[in-house]
Amino acid sequence: MLNKRCIEIIKYLVDNNLQLSLKEAANFFNISERSIRYDIDNINYHLEKNGYMEIEKFQKGIYSTRESIKNLQLFLEEILHKFYVFTSDERREFLKVKFLFNENNRLLEIGEDLDVSLSTIKLDLKEVKTFFDTNTLELNFISKQGVVLEGKEENIRQLQLRYITRYIEINKNRYRSRYLSGGTYGLNFIASSIIENLDDSILSLIKFFIKRIEKKLDIIISDEAFNILTFYINLCIARIKRNHIIDNRQQNREFLLKTSEYSVISQEISHLENEFSITFNESEVLVLTELFLGSHSYNFNSSFLENWIELETTVVEIIKIMGYQLNMDLTGDKTLIDGLLNHLKPAYYRIKNNISLENPIAKEVEITYFDLYSTVKKVSKPILEKYLGKNLPEEEIAYITLHFKTATDRYLSNNRKTKNLLLVCGLGYGSSKILAHKLSELYDVNIIDTIPYHKFLEIKSFKDVDIIISTMDLEPHLDIHIPIVKVHPILSKDNKEKLISLGLSEQKRKVSLKNILETIKESCNILDEEKLIVGLKRNLRNFYINDFEDKKNPNLKTLLNLSSISFSESANSWQEAIRKSGAILVKNGSVDERYIEDMIEVINKNGSYMIMNNKIAFPHARTSQGVFKTDMSLIRFNTPIEFPGNKVARVILCFSSKDQKEHMDALNDFITLIEKESILEKIEYATQNEVLELIDKFYKKS
Repeated sequence: MLNKRCIEIIKYLVDNNLQLSLKEAANFFNISERSIRYDIDNINYHLEKNGYMEIEKFQKGIYSTRESIKNLQLFLEEILHKFYVFTSDERREFLKVKFLFNENNRLLEIGEDLDVSLSTIKLDLKEVKTFFDTNTLELNFISKQGVVLEGKEENIRQLQLRYITRYIEINKNRYRSRYLSGGTYGLNFIASSIIENLDDSILSLIKFFIKRIEKKLDIIISDEAFNILTFYINLCIARIKRNHIIDNRQQNREFLLKTSEYSVISQEISHLENEFSITFNESEVLVLTELFLGSHSYNFNSSFLENWIELETTVVEIIKIMGYQLNMDLTGDKTLIDGLLNHLKPAYYRIKNNISLENPIAKEVEITYFDLYSTVKKVSKPILEKYLGKNLPEEEIAYITLHFKTATDRYLSNNRKTKNLLLVCGLGYGSSKILAHKLSELYDVNIIDTIPYHKFLEIKSFKDVDIIISTMDLEPHLDIHIPIVKVHPILSKDNKEKLISLGLSEQKRKVSLKNILETIKESCNILDEEKLIVGLKRNLRNFYINDFEDKKNPNLKTLLNLSSISFSESANSWQEAIRKSGAILVKNGSVDERYIEDMIEVINKNGSYMIMNNKIAFPHARTSQGVFKTDMSLIRFNTPIEFPGNKVARVILCFSSKDQKEHMDALNDFITLIEKESILEKIEYATQNEVLELIDKFYKKS
């Protein structure tokens, strides 16, 4: 629904013979001319949506409409009888925007903006607070009902920039909502709240500043990257004016200081400093330099923003696989994620532009941490080279190894109650992996290393080892004052009893935070529920289910149903197989035909990297205009389908993702089903209903 002032502006227009002077209207309503313009945009959105002619710019500072007074009065009557009800998602998005862009927020005022009760706002706050927690920001209550967002300035700006690019676009040197045509009133309302914090009167000046740098560096910046730079600089000016400054930034400092981008920006920044009477310190210029580096180091036809997001998902993938290789859960290590991102962003620029990185300790890292270095190389090299399109230098691998070394040290330090095991195996790598997996599955342990006997004899210090587990008899005369247990690779009953007698604790199952809290409430009053939840999370570490989050990614049960599964299909080519898989998504209204062709193009361009074990393919494409929602389809073909690179697959799990993240839980669960429940072998002969029953049992056990 149009707010009260917008309705008053329409009445003002009617009373003034359908003409409006920005200056006079601003004086009349005691607001800025800019606010009047944004209100007119909002009014026009509703006029157009309801079939009325818009208010147009007649001449400089003067607006008029060709609509009749009678029709405008009719429009007002219609509007006054309509009430817009915000969805829960829109309410929470609005709350995030308010806290991100406004320094002091009163919950009662927010409730009035949304026309909901204070209790509804407080319920929404739980999810909003969790959202900011995951982005390393914190909501604090500064008075009885006042809320302020706190955290590192750089983190706040990154999140602000994400929301600006999501809701705002630039049109004819003015900011406007991306949802003016086709969006709900709620989305446009959120967009207008962001626009209030941007100043489109300085757009021309900012664009001129960017073009000067572009010219001096002799580079070409894509339209998308140009707009993002424009958004950020506008945001930057506003934040510095309010004394919110990025300071003492050390990430990649030495590298960035040596770039031509830093040199040029440092010279040109004085134009902005003089114009707005502000100062850009070194840290501010470093962040701006990194943005300019990214803006032209990607392929001109690719998405600047998507590539940054893709880098983040690439880092998460490397960490997940490394964690599996090291038998450590490193996925929650924010320091590791941030450290790798801060290293790899300029690394991308260096490698793309053939700039070598001098690392005098690279060889020393390889020798000192040989096993870790080898694992990092095995895991990160193929993933990053696919992302980069170039070879990953040994020096970069050494730096990545150091990040994982500090991460593993942190992990061991935070899990000292966990027993540290050293595995000595003489039955080959396969048996060693089976034993390591079984021990990790049954007990709360940290497997430091799995080594052959001859390597074991070379160890001089067992400082961090609690128990040595071996599949063979070790020399009885070895002077080692640590328990040594000989076991069968699959662990017999006697083996398990012996391990428990030595203090190994059985692996804990995950528990529901909601259930724990309800149990506590039955026996006592909770003075600070949020503080208690934080404490429970800290003490339970990785052994809890955070079921306080209302919004969860869809799982396999949500995405796969009878209409999404098709068995006994045939195809004459892999392209036809992809089209049959994608057709189910099209039928579900999740994608259009463009997405199917995009999937085929991805395989043509990158090969059949998405095929696993020569049994199953996971075709997908990037988020694009052809994706409307996250979805999956599962097809079994009568005979294996041959893909490029001499790879084959008989089963195809095709998926689309609305935001590159929503599909992750479902996909991870399917891979777990492959590893633990042998779902691929069962799909060979199962019916659709039997597959769905298998998935259902999996979630009931989880």
